[in-house]
Amino acid sequence: MVDNPTTQNRGLYRIGRRLDADGNVTGGWTGWIDVPDWFSWENQGAGVAVIDLENSGNTDLLIFQIDNAVEQNQAFYKIGRKLDIDGNVAEWSLWRGVPAWFAWENQGGGIAALRRNGKPAMVAMMVDNPPAQNAGYYRALPLDSDPTRDGQWQLMPFHSGVVAVHAALLPQGKVLFFAGSGSSATRFAAPQFGNVAQGVSTSVVWDPAAAPPNNFFHPATLIAPNHRPFDFFCGGDTFLADGRLLSVGGTGHYNPFTGRNDATVFDPATQAWSFVKSMAHGRWYPTLITLGDGRTMAFPGLPLYAHLFLLADGRIFFDGGRMDDELQVDPCIVDLTQHPLKTIAVHGMAGGGMRNQSASVLLPPAQDQRVMIIGGGPAGKPNKTDAIDNVDIADLKDPNPHFVPASPLNFPRLHLNAVLLPDHTVFVTGGSLKQEDQPLARLQPEIYDPATDIWTPMAPATVPRLYHSTALLLPDGSVVAAGGNPEGGTHVQWDEDPEEEMRLEIFRPPYFFKGPRPTIASAPAVCTYAQTFQIASPQSTNIRWASLLRNCVTTHSFDGSQRLVDLDVIGRNGGFVTARVPENPNIAPPGWYMLFLVDNSGIPSVARWIRLR
Repeated sequence: MVDNPTTQNRGLYRIGRRLDADGNVTGGWTGWIDVPDWFSWENQGAGVAVIDLENSGNTDLLIFQIDNAVEQNQAFYKIGRKLDIDGNVAEWSLWRGVPAWFAWENQGGGIAALRRNGKPAMVAMMVDNPPAQNAGYYRALPLDSDPTRDGQWQLMPFHSGVVAVHAALLPQGKVLFFAGSGSSATRFAAPQFGNVAQGVSTSVVWDPAAAPPNNFFHPATLIAPNHRPFDFFCGGDTFLADGRLLSVGGTGHYNPFTGRNDATVFDPATQAWSFVKSMAHGRWYPTLITLGDGRTMAFPGLPLYAHLFLLADGRIFFDGGRMDDELQVDPCIVDLTQHPLKTIAVHGMAGGGMRNQSASVLLPPAQDQRVMIIGGGPAGKPNKTDAIDNVDIADLKDPNPHFVPASPLNFPRLHLNAVLLPDHTVFVTGGSLKQEDQPLARLQPEIYDPATDIWTPMAPATVPRLYHSTALLLPDGSVVAAGGNPEGGTHVQWDEDPEEEMRLEIFRPPYFFKGPRPTIASAPAVCTYAQTFQIASPQSTNIRWASLLRNCVTTHSFDGSQRLVDLDVIGRNGGFVTARVPENPNIAPPGWYMLFLVDNSGIPSVARWIRLR
């Protein structure tokens, strides 16, 4: 039952033992048992079912609820493993969403458990209660594990070293996690802050190719002119053309927060930070963007962490995405050649006031010039309005560019991360239905296929990823998810604060499990614009795409660096793929890229690194 008191609701169940053929419970009833983490204040449906998920002889419990939120309803389920005769379960899962729940009002709903072709499944049913006549709907959800359909997560046996507020894939494949103080005023003020020997690093380099304990390196802490550690927290980041990482701004002070004018670079070759010339003004939550000539620009006059994209003609597109900022700036195209700057409004985006901590990507390939903004929610942590599922796409090749709606997310979310995959799809992971709300964390990622305009749910993650979480593509085509600390930490040492998520989890998309992967036997280490070159591959005749994918650097739900650029494939024979690089550096700014081949089954190779000059 759902208890609806004057305070928050409760979900409870009880078990009647030894049910006879006439429906009588002959062995007595257990007491009422609470379903943990019941979060709703109003429900419009609930249900319960049992099934043996693993065919192991155990009984597993399925619990379902429809949350009647202020806005659109949402439905959730959770699994209690190994239900015993007294109603106890060995382990509860976190709540998972029922995909694409669309009703704003329901007059009931429920679930049933069954097996389809020997595999466990759940059927969810709802009564939609619109202003007109009601309608009933149902859908079946698989409960088994099938990597070829859903991909697969792997929880790593080690932690990230620092909370991964900022994350970057370095040329040649190592990963830099950098946090500075990591949203902890306690750490920021502590004498040990930045002391590598005492385990209070500001950054760490993880080598996915190395085995523990030799897979982490702690760079020396950069000391600012005030003789305190430089704090990267909430700065802006991008890659320079030579492969070094530029990080500017950051936290100069807590409560109130102040931005810095410092600029730093991380050199992957030496694994060391250093200062470069400072900016004219201090910045906090800045967005950096690399231009086609290799210069980097930090933008004033836009919302915090504004989602910006370099267009083929050199102009800059702001798509409305942002971080906790209600500044009234609508999506627009900015012409840097005009003084004062000239802007052109781009209209039509839905949910305009709800794009805080949305995600945005330049859809593959970059030549198509289509920008997608995904989900989001209200500005400000106290605002617990539900996130939105809206997805909108702007075609910047259109003479009068405007947004058009795409298929909505299966799971409305903010704090999400979006990662371009080499098979030309978009992977979205993490986030929550409400601001920094772990019980409502979105564990189920989803993949968007631009060719079909379809979002497909993937296997659920183990670790909730909320505010200050990150995700990025690795050279083997997998995605690492890291970080998260919805509440600012209160500890100095890393790995001691319950508010700081240090676990790492890797997702392998379905293409990992669909057959042999094409291989790159050799490829140039350097290429130039408009150059034609050869990629040696035994599978050359079966290659669909050859693409350059710029390595990720991400924070606060946005990565303006990533873009997938198709090479013009002009030959596929003799064990070689012959490809031509685009002429326009605004399509592919100079720097390092991962070179992928993708076969006609949509399976990518492992990447080779190539520098575009």
